[in-house]
Order: sequence, then structure tokens, then C-alpha cells
Amino acid sequence: MFQKFVALILGFLLFLFFYRDVSPLSVVGLRMIWFTLGVTVVNAYFIRREIKKFLDLSLLLFPVLFIWSAIAVVFLLPGGALKLLGILITILLFIKIEANPTARYLGPFEEKVFFITAFGLFLGVWTLDYYFNFSWWLVILLFFGICFALLWSAFYPLGTTLYRKLLYCHFAALLLAQSSWALLFWSLHYFTMSVVFMGFFYLAWIIFRLQLEANINGKKVFFHVMLVTVLEATALTFARWLPPR
Repeated sequence: MFQKFVALILGFLLFLFFYRDVSPLSVVGLRMIWFTLGVTVVNAYFIRREIKKFLDLSLLLFPVLFIWSAIAVVFLLPGGALKLLGILITILLFIKIEANPTARYLGPFEEKVFFITAFGLFLGVWTLDYYFNFSWWLVILLFFGICFALLWSAFYPLGTTLYRKLLYCHFAALLLAQSSWALLFWSLHYFTMSVVFMGFFYLAWIIFRLQLEANINGKKVFFHVMLVTVLEATALTFARWLPPR
């Protein structure tokens, strides 16, 4: 009960930050870093009995990823009712996560939140690259780090060896980072880039997850490859191509 009350308090603080903060970007970033650290400390206190070794701290990773994904999405929303609706949905999801920070993120609801988080992070990076024109190596490093963190938060609770989980996360993150480098040659809007990259991420996640669970076969791989192919083809068909930078 106390943990749910704390989740409500944290959700209210996040709502105030999103709805009322008009500070410079540097101040906003600093405040969110402190807020993220505070949330991590609170979560560490509530799951202290489950942290039996250093790598169990990985259970604290997903709420951090969600917070920064929410920042990217909320600050890109236009003002008015749409932004308020986005903030309210974000706060409700955040409270749900904080009420059970050790959820394994493998159920239908948890998977939806996981992919929303991933898309928000990808959208944030592609938006920053669109406006600030990052160096190619910085884009690759950002996507490698984000993809590794997302995959590790999803794969760590799985019941398999630590070596396999580390190997698969590194390999998948490397493939996705290389795909982000390839996308830099496409002159697309940042939202379309995020949709295309999300398809790549989903395909890597599902294939490596099925492999870790020893539940992979040709039919499942074919189904998911075709699903992503249709998604990517649809996104590119209606995409607005931009002049080369």
C-alpha cells in the first residue's frame, strides 16, 4: 500500500514537471536527471530484498528508460488538449510501472509499455539528429546504448544463462546500431525514421527472445519477418522524402 502511495506522489511530481515547466532546456535536463536518480533510489529501496547480486540492479533499468522516453514524446507533442492527454496517459503508465517496478515485462500489457518506451527513445534520438545533425558515430553510439539497455531490461529476467543473455544483447544492439547508420543515408522525416527503426528493433527483439526461450522455428521467423516487411513498406509508401542535408 505504501509503495502505491509513493507511486502516486512520484506521478504527481512528474505531472507538474511536464505540465508547468517552462525552464531552459539545460535546466529541464538537470531536473530530470535528479528526478530519475530519485526514482531509482526509491525503487531500489522497495526491491532491496530481490537485489542479491550486482546485476540484479538491472531490475531498476526499465523505469529509467520509460522516464526518458516520456520526456521525448511529451515535449514533441503540440500544446493544448493533445499534449494534456499525452501527459495524463504517460503519468498513468508511470504510476503503473512504479507500483510494481520488478514486473518482468513479458505479459501483454508490459510488452505494450516496453514498445511504447522503445519508440519514444528512438523518436527522441532521430528528432535530435534531425535538428542538430549529429555526427554519424554519435548516432550509432546512442542507438547501440539504447538498444542494449532496452534488450537487457527485457532479457535479464528470462531463465537462461547470463552469458547467452549478454551475448545476444550485444549482438542484437550491434546489428541495430549498424541499421541506424544505414538509415542516416535516407532523407526521411524523423517520425518515419523512428517507425522504420522500430520495425528493425521489433524483429531483433522477437527473434532473439524466441531463441533464448528455445521456442524458435521457421514459421515464427517467417511470420514476424513478413509482418515487419509490411510495416516498413507501408511506412515508406506514405513517407515524405526530404532534400539531402
